[in-house]
Amino acid sequence: EEGYAHTLSTSSFHFLLPILRASLTGAHRTPGTESALRILHSHTRDGGGGGDAEMKKDVALSVLELLTHDTALTFTRPNAYQVLVDLYGADGTKPGNKEIGPLLGEMGAIGPKNCRLAAMMALHKIASAFPKIFANNPLVENRIWMNCFDRDPKVREQARTAWKVVRGSDADLPPPSKLYAIPLLTLLSHPDSKGIAASAADAYAYAMGMHPDTSERGIVRLCTAFIDAYPTVFEEPKRVLAAPPKATKSAPLKKLKKLKGSGGLTAAGIVSAVKTKPKKKSAMIKIPVAPKSIISKEKLEGQFMMGGAAAVTKSDADRDDPDKVAVRLGILRAIIALANPAAKVSLDLACLKVLVGFLMVYANADANETVRNEARKASKDIVGQHGASDDAIHFLLPHFEVVLKTGKPDEGCLGGLPTQKVIRAVGAQDRRKEAAVIALGSVAMHLKGEENLDKIDTIVDMLLSSLATPSESVQSGVAD
Repeated sequence: EEGYAHTLSTSSFHFLLPILRASLTGAHRTPGTESALRILHSHTRDGGGGGDAEMKKDVALSVLELLTHDTALTFTRPNAYQVLVDLYGADGTKPGNKEIGPLLGEMGAIGPKNCRLAAMMALHKIASAFPKIFANNPLVENRIWMNCFDRDPKVREQARTAWKVVRGSDADLPPPSKLYAIPLLTLLSHPDSKGIAASAADAYAYAMGMHPDTSERGIVRLCTAFIDAYPTVFEEPKRVLAAPPKATKSAPLKKLKKLKGSGGLTAAGIVSAVKTKPKKKSAMIKIPVAPKSIISKEKLEGQFMMGGAAAVTKSDADRDDPDKVAVRLGILRAIIALANPAAKVSLDLACLKVLVGFLMVYANADANETVRNEARKASKDIVGQHGASDDAIHFLLPHFEVVLKTGKPDEGCLGGLPTQKVIRAVGAQDRRKEAAVIALGSVAMHLKGEENLDKIDTIVDMLLSSLATPSESVQSGVAD
């Protein structure tokens, strides 16, 4: 380490960089890791790695990879955060997309907590040194805006500090651009559901609250993304059927078994009947019937397609899978965030009809129990937050009452949303009825005056009756 106390030439640093990067890789702290970090800092803070964009990117990725492990926090001379921050702008060169790229990816702004904090610090440094560098970069704005709602207070505070600089405002939380929806939609289903996905949901809701004129378009985007991930082939829960009646052991058959000897049978006039039955059966057997092992049309076509038996049939593509479930859960997470009073989202009656109709037609009929639980919560929260006006109540009460009686929601409320994937089976109708009871309870919270007492009593009775439903989510929703 002492031999590299002075800044190396670009070629020398290129030669040494793979060795330094190798020493920073891995979860375990090695004796030379801190020395390698110190050398990196010494030769990048003044010259930025020789001014080479590719080299800066490699150094940034190395430090961010180190920050994915908690052992990085044990280094203090210097710490990994400072090495990353000093990498940018130290030589007065404006960083390009190649150098900034690592700060925005899975090891940066949408990576583990330490990486998110480091990325926000570096982006703040860049925005401070080069004002308006991110003015026309919606991806950078999206990453910083999302981290403004991080569950970790350090990350959240650093992101909001950077956000003020990027937006050039002294407000506590300046609004984002109106192009917030598309970049955030992809993050709603991020594997880190309690971190990045939850932050993206809040960021989406707050952005909609700050731009009321985007509410309708934002809701349609959410609903459409959910429907796109909605399977057309569900694995419906198997119903337990009652045991078949014991009619097979009928009285005539028992008497037939007890009779002994051909004389008794002949005398009873049964022998001829017994002899004629096999003749009828044999005649039926001669009728040509397709064997069970016959190959299906899809399999036959699949054998002549590239991939053979491994070719994906239409039914396979339409079935549910974990990725589709993650997308639907992320969308519902964002809808629940729309009911957060702090987001200050305002929904007019037209938007409310589309959103409530979508939840009843699609989300509450979902065969996946986890998705359905979130859908019930979303329905309850949306009605509770946005269903207080007289116009909203006049729409919501009859809408939910019809669903409760028939299980068939008004598909006309969907507006321009597609209806090809709507499930109209009995099981879906039952699931909608369970959700309608909980949603009616939210409507009852808005009913005022003595003229509504009978309606309130009726709704309360329905809620109490639904407590017998063998579903924890239904019971907890009713209790709330």
